[in-house]
Amino acid sequence: MAIEAVHLYLLLVKVFNTYYRHYIAKLSVIGWGVPGIIVGVSLAVKDIKPLYGPTKITMAYTNQTNTICWIMDVPFFYGMNLAYFALIFVFNSGILLMVTTQICQLQCYGSKGKPGKASLAWKDICTVLGLTCLLGITWGLAFFSYGYVNLPILYLFSIFNSLQGFFIFLWICGTARKDRDDVAKNKITSAALNTSTAKPKEEMYPGNNPDQ
Repeated sequence: MAIEAVHLYLLLVKVFNTYYRHYIAKLSVIGWGVPGIIVGVSLAVKDIKPLYGPTKITMAYTNQTNTICWIMDVPFFYGMNLAYFALIFVFNSGILLMVTTQICQLQCYGSKGKPGKASLAWKDICTVLGLTCLLGITWGLAFFSYGYVNLPILYLFSIFNSLQGFFIFLWICGTARKDRDDVAKNKITSAALNTSTAKPKEEMYPGNNPDQ
């Protein structure tokens, strides 16, 4: 998700001078390498001390206790899990803010004096919601899963993040459909322009018209 944020930044914010050699290869090394290091460290120290195991949790303001498989080692939880997630979340939130600002500026510049601003605003809202799922901002609900809102937030966290892939699928389908509509519209406009500017042969060469 952080790599997707970098890609969006290059496409919509930086725009110019965004060519990098072996771009996909570099992103793949980072995307698989950084998590691979974390998993490698976890496997290396798992024999020294147990990291995962049965952990009892108590729901807020209740006496109900459940046992789940979770991270038992507190330093490992804060260092390898929570800190890693927090860095990605803060980075992606900043990229989302910059991309959203860029989209709003482009729409305001392109819609001056044009009707249908309400529909454009609705499309912008859908775009931002799609980017929210694409960048994994819904995972930020984990920060609010403590206290009296524990149970509702956990339900929302489970629903939104289990459907994250489906939301991304819908967003990509909507974007692809918009691109196809734009291409078709441009083809129609180009054909109409070529037809209006082209002169018939009989007008260009009246002597070749047998009726004259």
